Amino acid sequence: MLGEYGAVHHNPTKENAKWNIDFKKCEESRAYYMRYIVREAKNYGFTSFYWDNNYYGGDEENFAIFDRDNNMKVHDPATLDAIMLGAAEGVFPF
Repeated sequence: MLGEYGAVHHNPTKENAKWNIDFKKCEESRAYYMRYIVREAKNYGFTSFYWDNNYYGGDEENFAIFDRDNNMKVHDPATLDAIMLGAAEGVFPF
């Protein structure tokens, strides 16, 4: 098992605006990472376990895909889609 992987979702804030962060590129990169990790884990015979801390919308530690306090509403469909795509692409080696 590949346990508790993830990549922080960054929200635009006044504090990070000075860095001219391309948030669209950040999200594309996160989706690529999720897809790659899940696909390659499966290709090598591992299962993977995403770190979802139920925190989304603040300026730190945003790993939530689902809102466990609101009937499992999907907060981050891009990450969920990337994980599901990687799982579909990967092939268990046995």
